[in-house]
Amino acid sequence: MENAKRNRDHDGFLKYVYSVPENVRSFFNIASKTNLNLAEMLAEIDLTTLEEIPEAYNEVQERGEADVAFRVKAKSGEDVFFGILLEHKSWPDDTVFSQIYRYTFKVMVDKSDETFAWMPTKAVIIYNGNRKWDPFERFRKKPKAKFHNRLLPFECVFVNLGEISDEYCFEEANAVAAVGVLTMKYAFD
Repeated sequence: MENAKRNRDHDGFLKYVYSVPENVRSFFNIASKTNLNLAEMLAEIDLTTLEEIPEAYNEVQERGEADVAFRVKAKSGEDVFFGILLEHKSWPDDTVFSQIYRYTFKVMVDKSDETFAWMPTKAVIIYNGNRKWDPFERFRKKPKAKFHNRLLPFECVFVNLGEISDEYCFEEANAVAAVGVLTMKYAFD
C-alpha cells in the first residue's frame, strides 16, 4: 500500500510538469539524447503542434493521475493526427501494455473525424523506479508478441529516467522540464 501511495505522489508531480506541451517537448529533447528508440519514434511528428487531451482520463475512470495524453500532427504536413501517451511507472508493472491498450482505444480518438476517428498512438512509458525493469523483456517471450514481428497495436518506447545523464538536464534551456526529470530520477534517493 505504501508503494501505491508513493507512486500516486510521483504521478501527480509528473502530470503537473508534463501536461504542459512546452515541458513535454523539452522532456523529449532531453530523453531522446540517450534513448534512440524515442528519437526514432518522434521523427515523424511535429512537436510544435502538441496539444493536451485534458479530459482523456475521465473517460477510462483510471485512478492514477500521471497519464497524460496529447494529439500531434504528422511532420510531413499531411492532415494526420497521432496520439501521444505518457504513462508513468515507479514500480515494475507487467500490466502496463494492457493499460495502454485500453487507453489507446478509449482516449486516442479524433472526435472531429467521423469516418476514421482512431489516432495511431505512440506511447512512452516513463519509469523512475529503483529496481531493474524492462517491460518488453517478458512480453517479447510471449507467442503473440512474435507473430509476424508485430509486438503491440501501438508504437511504444520505454524511457528509464535513471539512464538519462544529469548533464543533458543541466544543458536544457527549459528549467522546469529539466528539474522534473532530475526530481523523478532521484525520487527514491
